[in-house]
Amino acid sequence: VAATTGKLMQWVYMSLGQTDRQLRWTFVTTPVNVLAVLLGARSGAYGVAVAVAVANVALAVPSLWYGLRFSPVTIGDCLAIFLRPVTAAVVGAVAVWAADPHLPHLRPDLLSLALRMVLFGLVYATAWIALPGGVGALRNIVGGISELRSGRSRESASAAGVPAQSTT
Repeated sequence: VAATTGKLMQWVYMSLGQTDRQLRWTFVTTPVNVLAVLLGARSGAYGVAVAVAVANVALAVPSLWYGLRFSPVTIGDCLAIFLRPVTAAVVGAVAVWAADPHLPHLRPDLLSLALRMVLFGLVYATAWIALPGGVGALRNIVGGISELRSGRSRESASAAGVPAQSTT
């Protein structure tokens, strides 16, 4: 999720026409990421992965703050959006960590990974729905998918005189 803030900020900079500010911010993030790779390289690929993840987490809130300073969107708005997936991911990760000693270690290792991915996905989805507002959010997603499959949007339906469905 921390790395997602960087992608979000790319859209914010472009939509506000502030790519010059984006360039200035890369002068901060690039040395941090290069340093993370160099420090992590001492421990191999795993060390690089951990170091880059730590750098992404360390840069997430400053990236949001810098990128959203001149935007109508606030850091609180973004954090509220990230709260559900972050919480569900933490719950899923803790569940897999707690269950791991009790799960079979299959060969090839890819099967063990697949089993843990399924467990994570089930716990993640359950937590995501169980959090406040989760059922309503799920309904919105299902409604959006239905609209995409039918080729109609709420706007085109209302223009045709079809009453829009409630999303609450």
